Amino acid sequence: MTTLLRRGLVAERGAGGSSGGRPPVILGFDDDRYNAFGVELDADTITVLRVNLRGETLDVRRAPFAVAEDPDGALAYVSAMVCDMILASGHLLERILGLGVAVPCPIDPVTASAPANLFLPRWQGVPVAAALGAATGLTVLVENTATVGALAEQWWGAGVGGEDLVYIAAAGCVGAGFVFRGDVYRGVNGAAGEIAHLQVDDDGAPCACGLRGCLVTRVGARALTGRAASLDAAEPFPNLASIVTRAIEGAPAARRVVAEAGSALGRCVATIVNLTNPTLVVVGGPLPTTGALFMDPLRAAVRERTHIAAVAKTPVMASALGPTSVALGAATLVIARGLERTLLDAAFS
Repeated sequence: MTTLLRRGLVAERGAGGSSGGRPPVILGFDDDRYNAFGVELDADTITVLRVNLRGETLDVRRAPFAVAEDPDGALAYVSAMVCDMILASGHLLERILGLGVAVPCPIDPVTASAPANLFLPRWQGVPVAAALGAATGLTVLVENTATVGALAEQWWGAGVGGEDLVYIAAAGCVGAGFVFRGDVYRGVNGAAGEIAHLQVDDDGAPCACGLRGCLVTRVGARALTGRAASLDAAEPFPNLASIVTRAIEGAPAARRVVAEAGSALGRCVATIVNLTNPTLVVVGGPLPTTGALFMDPLRAAVRERTHIAAVAKTPVMASALGPTSVALGAATLVIARGLERTLLDAAFS
């Protein structure tokens, strides 16, 4: 407790009531003593947010950026945004626990760099943590998008109080994150949950990986924009966000594309449910924000392909954490590491 008091995580809140003797001192956790930053790098968007120790968003910035095509530019842009947000907050640098970064590909657990990947080939070997750490002066943790999505749900969302869940990222990329028995599961090399190249259609479109009909050819941002344009050449669909917006507004082509994507993703979710039998499945990203249009076909596909009654009843829900949930998960990486080290120091001090 002395360590927690010294670091300002716990503060005295006054005296409590007493029925005799010395009144007790009331202690309280100081949520705002430290802040953490979280970043999501999607194919065409950068999201940066600053949170307190309760995961409450204090500041958020989102901007379009050609992330997949320009690694150096993306990292420079993130650094500038983070530094600007620190200055705007007036928070001392030593009160920032660090910076968490979510990228849509596996991360080398030793070097914290992005390996060769079909989704972000230009990021191969890019030292994300080292570059951002040098530019901002912060400790930087880097993790896969779906993994931090699962972490956000475990700490702040549908998975609070539960032992296990599966998180599905349905954004510009597609992937799965797992929490088993209360711990995030990353796999031996950090590549667990790479479902983008699971085959959902034997006769489907050719994929960059050399196969046909991979999930990414049905649910990836490029595939969805191409499909929408083929259904309505007069309607501009430059990115995934435009499809989601137009689907919500009622555009037939956009609505059809979203529903087809839900059905295709549901086939893979069914396989995951059959293999892992989780407590629940949470789907995050832009596509679930269309509501029943996307989620109903997804759930129907899961029901059709899960034949054990108990597995078929696994809840499949859209994330309620909003569009910055992945960035929140990235910040949660930092909070978890900071609290873990503080508690270890307290235990051995």
